This record gives sequence, structure tokens and C-alpha cells, in this order.
Amino acid sequence: MLVPAVVLIVAGLLTMVSMVEPIAARLRVPTSVAFALLGIGIGVVSLVLQHYYAFDPNGVVQLIVNPPVASSVFIFVFLPILVFQSAVNIDVRQIAEDAGPVLVLSVVAVIVATFFIGGVVHWISGFSLMACLLLGAVVATTDPVAVIGIFRDIGAPSRLGRILEGEALFNDAAAITLFVLFLGYVLEPQPVNIGGTVTTFFLLGGGGAVFGYLVGRVVCVLTALVSDRPMAQVSLLLAAPYLAFIFAEHMLHVSGVVAVVSVGITFNLFGPAYASPVGWGQFHAIAEQLDYWATSLVFVLASVLIPKLLAGATWTDLGLLMVLVLAALVARAVILFVALPLMSRFGLSTAIGGRYGVVILWGGLRGALTLALALSITENPDVSLEVKRFIAVLATGFVLFTVLIQGTTLHILMRLVGLDRLSPLDEALRLQVLSVAQFNVQDQLAKSASLYELPEMQISGAMAEARERVEDFAGFDREHRISLGLVTLARQERELILEQFRERTISFSIVSDMLANSARLIDRARTGGEHGYAEAARKSLGLTTRLKLAHGIHRRLGVDTYFSRLLSDRFEIILASRIVLMQLTPFIHATIEPVLGTEVARRAQELLTERLEAIQRALDGLNLQFPEYSQALKRSFVLRTALRREELEYESLFEQSIIGPELHRDLKLRIAAQREKIDRRPPLDLGLDTCELVKRFPLFSSFNDEQVEEMRSLMTPVFALPGEMLIRKGDRGDAAYFISSGAVEVRAGFRQIRLGTGDVFGELALLTNEPRTADVFSIAYCSLLRLDARTFNSFIASHPDVGAHIESVAKKRLKENKVAAPQAAG
Repeated sequence: MLVPAVVLIVAGLLTMVSMVEPIAARLRVPTSVAFALLGIGIGVVSLVLQHYYAFDPNGVVQLIVNPPVASSVFIFVFLPILVFQSAVNIDVRQIAEDAGPVLVLSVVAVIVATFFIGGVVHWISGFSLMACLLLGAVVATTDPVAVIGIFRDIGAPSRLGRILEGEALFNDAAAITLFVLFLGYVLEPQPVNIGGTVTTFFLLGGGGAVFGYLVGRVVCVLTALVSDRPMAQVSLLLAAPYLAFIFAEHMLHVSGVVAVVSVGITFNLFGPAYASPVGWGQFHAIAEQLDYWATSLVFVLASVLIPKLLAGATWTDLGLLMVLVLAALVARAVILFVALPLMSRFGLSTAIGGRYGVVILWGGLRGALTLALALSITENPDVSLEVKRFIAVLATGFVLFTVLIQGTTLHILMRLVGLDRLSPLDEALRLQVLSVAQFNVQDQLAKSASLYELPEMQISGAMAEARERVEDFAGFDREHRISLGLVTLARQERELILEQFRERTISFSIVSDMLANSARLIDRARTGGEHGYAEAARKSLGLTTRLKLAHGIHRRLGVDTYFSRLLSDRFEIILASRIVLMQLTPFIHATIEPVLGTEVARRAQELLTERLEAIQRALDGLNLQFPEYSQALKRSFVLRTALRREELEYESLFEQSIIGPELHRDLKLRIAAQREKIDRRPPLDLGLDTCELVKRFPLFSSFNDEQVEEMRSLMTPVFALPGEMLIRKGDRGDAAYFISSGAVEVRAGFRQIRLGTGDVFGELALLTNEPRTADVFSIAYCSLLRLDARTFNSFIASHPDVGAHIESVAKKRLKENKVAAPQAAG
């Protein structure tokens, strides 16, 4: 009978919470508050029924009036999915802008609140310090369900919402870690080891973060392996938070909450690149539904416990509750109005402003997690009854105060401090958008009016007024408007990348890097305007740390595979970026120019043109070095596009019932086989076969096979990246270099000499036994032949013709350097 009763209870609760939302909207009550009131009502009714009626302990009615809700249900069923969903959906890069306030509120504030509340309550109540510190840890964490839900309902400014959402997401880990530490001291009184406690605190959190990241990356790889099965991908993604939480808590004994947060952020950053577009979309849809159920049920079920936990409360408890509320607010105020301003003054944190600080102070709502921790204490047989009642009553009363008092008055406070209104810039932008939208739909409006025989229908007064006030937007600072335009442009670039990925034009191997580059563009445009945007664009074309590392491994160990793959990725990224950027010009004219003005559109187009020119230069360099590979890669892009169009054609024919399911399945299998073949990128041959390089060099063109083989044994092939320093002025000469393909620049003082295919450099130091007289940089991708110093002289002696040519070149360059030296000195 237990299973049907539990199903009945859950179904009934889901029915009730579905009705709560529209009622709360009509009454203008935050949804979280309405859920709390529903739970309290159910709890009161349950207590009354239990008091006046006796039910069969094993019957359905007994389960309804006294649902078996234990702390483990909240912690193991609801907490992982709630934390995970918040971490997956949070804008990590925007949160990073306020990393200082978020980390202070989620870690430092929790620690300060725990100790300040514990100390004050200990001083007033007379309970043991460890019991009071345990109470402080229970009530120190804000609740993501309460905070996010209420701030969404009252329409809080985005930055304010992000700060409190980040705090609510990350502070659970700190509070639960402190809770575990102080519970141990309550259960087994012992001298406090401060050093050990601090070490344990950071080990629990750090271990959870590392383990969560590893779980996230492993699940990402597994998701890619089942890329053609969306439901399998969804199953893996949804299983990950529970696997991470339980393994972290019970096997590794690190913070499970931190592990879940780490898994969620890992999916947030890397998930779109590993999961298929269909799988990622279905995952978000299912996760949002589970989050909705968990959010509503956890609040209702936690609130059901409130009457039970408050049973036997006295007026003394009410006095202690007021002390607890005051202590919590004072501790939070110290962080907001003392610690954060000091950090901001020293450049360690962004400033949050007085109005934001007031709302954040009052917005520290507590909820289900606090009640779950309090309930876990009441369920622990090793905790004394006096401590159980003390923590249960005060923690429950504190949750009631924050939700029913602070939660219902937040919108009033926001109105008083002026945070319920748009900023002047957003207000002007709103008018501009309204005007543009009205202009764009004017023709459709006229047609609809004519269809319904309403020729006199005109633009509404509000729209006309908005149109008249459009010029207000032009009065705002040029830098702000350009920054807004570039952020918009970068966001559209990200959408185009995802669209190309969905269309299968951009391959799985490069989409993650391209999305990271677009995210960097958004961040830098938001914080640094056009300068930041241009800097991020240059960085996106620069050589990555991974590529430089792989090049170093290739140079020192002769391992080419990894370097070749990353160079192939760079080739494909540059080609795909060019395709994406070429689609942004229409967007500038169609969206940015009407909304943000001609000046902003012109500057955005100029920066876009600069990016396209830089990309073309980078692409030309690769084309020159790898012409055959370039053509093969371009053909694959065309074939991917054609294959996607063919696939859409089959889908259309199937939807129109022109072809049946059997033929449709056969055609899909054909498309999949062709796509697998096209997506199999050929390896990039670096072209470092020594014999081939020797034969391509003009000096050695007359060599026979034996001489070529001799040269092959003497020389080492070297592949140089653009901008790489090959020779440093003042160093001891250890080799000469022959350029098989590419170009280098010799920098001697103010003189710059460019050398290309067929030239030799670095030989001067070997002939004169003097230090290097110039710096040499590669200015393109170069294939070089390196001749070591100890074999150089024997080489010259055994090949007099080549030696004579090299000596003549060296003498000419030495003469030029002597002439240039006085000019440089002068």
C-alpha cells in the first residue's frame, strides 16, 4: 500500500502546485511565498487531523496526514537536480565579472555569518558554543529556490539577480561543509583544532570541485560517443549530478554539493560542443521540467514540516529568533558595506553600489536547505533533545521570517531605492526598439487593417510617442552605444556558430574553441568596448597555448601527430570563422543600424572588416603552405552544406507523406554514412620529409640521389610558426637554416631584411665564430632545414660550390651589417 500512497501524494501535490502559480500571479504574491503558505497549510491540517483522529499506522490516510519526508529526501533527491540545473543555466562568463562579490558572499559571508550568529546566540542563550555555531551553519546559506524564484517574480535587475543567484549557487557548499564540521564537534566534544578545521574545509571543497570537473569531462566524452542517440545523451547528462554527488559524499568523502556545481559548470562550458543539438535541446527541456517539479515540491514539502518543527515554541524562542535575525542581518551588512567596499578600493572586487547592497542585504532568503539541515539534526539520535529543539525552532522560525517578511517586501524595497525601473540607457533603447519594431510591422498592420475594413486604424499613441522620442538615445555616450552594438554583434556571431554546428557545417572538433572565442568577444566588448572587442578578436587569431605546447613537443621530441591535429583545427577554425563573419554584415544593416544608429553600425562594420582582413591574411598564409589541404578542407565545407540540404529535402518529403518510413530510414542511413566519410578529416601532412625539402631547395637542385641522401643525413627538418623567434641576437651560433618554403625577417638594429624560399640565414656566426648579430623571426609558416654547427664546416668543405655561394652571401650580409651599425648608433 505504501507505493500507491506515495504516488497519490506526489500527484496531488503536483496538481496543487500547478494551481498555485496562476493564483499567486493574480494575488501578486511571489510564487515561492505561495508554495510556502501551501505547505504550511498542509502541515497545520496534518497536525490537527493527527490530534483529533486516529488512523491506521500503515494506511493511506496516515501517509497523507503525516508524509514520510526525511532530510535524506531533500538532500539526495532534490538538492542535486536543483543545484545542477542552476549551474547549467547560469551565465558563467557574466558571473565572472562579479566574481569578487559572488565569492565573498558565497564563502566569506557564510563563514562570517556562522561565527557571528553562533557567538551572539551563545552569549544570549547560554547554549554551548558548538551548538550555536552549528545553528549558524544551518541558517548561513541562502536558498537558490527562494532567491531565484522571488527575484524572477519581482523583475529584479539582471546584475542584481546574477549576484544573488551566484551566491545562492555557491554558498550551499560552504554552509554544508561547516555544518558537517560543527556537527562532529557537537557529537564528539573535543578541543578545536583551527588549522585542521581550515584544512578540512578547503580539502572538502577543493576535492569536490576537482572530482566534479573530472566527472563532467568524462560524461561529455561519453555523450559524444552516443551523438546519434539524443535520449541516451539526455540520460547521461541527467545521471551525472547524482553520480557525482553520491560518489563524492560516500566514497571520496568530499563535498557532494561542490561536485555537482562543478559538473554543472563543466556542462555549461563544454556541453554544447559535445552533445548533439537535438540532445542538448532535449536535455534542457527535460531538466527544466524536473527543476520545476523539484523547485515546487521541495518548497511545499519543506514548509509542511514547519508546524511540526515549531511545535512547543515559547516566547523565549521568539526573543532568541529576533536576536538571530538581527545577528544575521548585521553579519551580512558588515560584508556588504565594509568588506566589499574595501576590496573594491584595492581592486580586488567590482563595486556593487549602495542601492544594490541594500537589496542584497534584505534578499538573503533561506528555505528548503536550511529546513533539511535542521530536520537532519532532529533525526540524529546522538544529538540531545534540548539541542534538537533549539536548532529546529530557531532555524524554522528564521526561514519563516525570511520568506514571509523579507520575500514579500523585497519589491517594496526595490521600488523605494529605484531598482524597479530601467536605466536611462535601457529606457532610451526600449523606445528605439519599439519604434523600429513598429516601423517593421507597419506594412503588415496596414494589410490587416484593410482586411478587417479598418482603414482609419493608425499607429497607437504609445508607439507614436516612442517614435518621437527616439532621438533621446542618440544623446547617450558614444562609447556605451558602441559597446552595446558590439556585444549584440558578438552574441549574433555565437548564434551563427551554433546554427552552423546544427547544420553540420562546423565540425564537432572545433565548435568548442569557436564558442569560447565568441564568449571572449562578448565579455571583452561588454567590459572594454571597441578596444576590448578588437583585442579579443586579435587573440582569437593568435596561436593558442596548446598549439605552442604541441609545437614545442614536435620541435624537441619529433612528435608530429598532436601538433598536426591542432594545426588542422586552426585551419578549419579560420575557414569557418570567415564563413560566419561574412553573414554578420546583413545583421548590422538589418538590426544594429535601425536600433543603435548609423554611427554604431558603421563602427561595427569597420571592426568586422578588420577582422575579415586579418582572417584572410591568416588563411592566405596557410593556403600558401598547404595548398592541397586547403582545397580539400574547402571541398568538405561545400559537401557538408550540400549534404545537409539533401537531408532537409528528405525530411520535407517524409513530412508530406511522399515517401514512407522505410524509404526515409534508408535515406537517413545513406546520409549518415556519407556524413561520416566527409567528417573524417584527412591528417595534415606538415611536409617535413627531409629528402623532399632538400630537392625543393634551389642550391641543391643539381644534386644527385646520393648527394641528396648525404644532405638528408646532415640536416634536420624544422617547422616554424608565424612570429616564432628562430635566432636571438647575442646568442652563440649553433646552426644555419635553409628556407625550403615560407619567409623570415632579419632584424639588425633599425634594418629589417626579409628572406624567402631558397635563402639561408644564421650562417654568419658559424663562419666568423662571433655571436649572433641579429634577431630572426618567422613571418609565415616555414619549412626549414637546420644544419648543426659541428657539421657545417665539413659540409662546406665537401660541397665547394654550395660553400662558395654561402660564403658570398655571408660576406655581403656582413658588409651590410657594418654599414648599418653606425646608422643605428647615430
